[in-house]
Amino acid sequence: MDETSIIMRAKSGSNAAFSELVEMYSPLITSMVEYFAGEARQYNIDAEDLRQEAIIALYGAVKAYNVDQREVTFGLFAKICIRNRLLSIVRNCRGRAETETSESETDLAASSPEQHLIDRENYERLIKLIDESLTDYEKSVFKLFILDKSYREIAAALGRDVKSVDNAICRIKRKLKQRI
Repeated sequence: MDETSIIMRAKSGSNAAFSELVEMYSPLITSMVEYFAGEARQYNIDAEDLRQEAIIALYGAVKAYNVDQREVTFGLFAKICIRNRLLSIVRNCRGRAETETSESETDLAASSPEQHLIDRENYERLIKLIDESLTDYEKSVFKLFILDKSYREIAAALGRDVKSVDNAICRIKRKLKQRI
């Protein structure tokens, strides 16, 4: 059976077809996991977690791939999707680690009453900025996002799909970057 028909079956919900694609692309998944595993270990992410994320990315690639176009092969598309997902995971962990380090350094310096007052004023300005910049839906997404909820958890809590949450987070980041 050719790859296109397997992709089409997987797109329409066939678990067997998707399993076949996972097996076909297992060498790619393994190499991508190995590539990111070294840095991911620093953030307590093991290779099996990365492998699961890679398989989720492959599933997303199956759902998003347009078999009618001929410019990009599915293999290349899948590789890009897997790479981007794993890279995003490592970057998010790196960012959290850097934030935690800088927060602990800030805690030591922020012990004076003057610093406390400045921090309070900055916090109030940030809240006002968020309130003025974001729609009600974006505020709801933002509140759950800063509570470290996954995109799926946010989508479930708000009764939306994951793509809508992803788009809202992109808009939130863009709006806040422009205003801060």
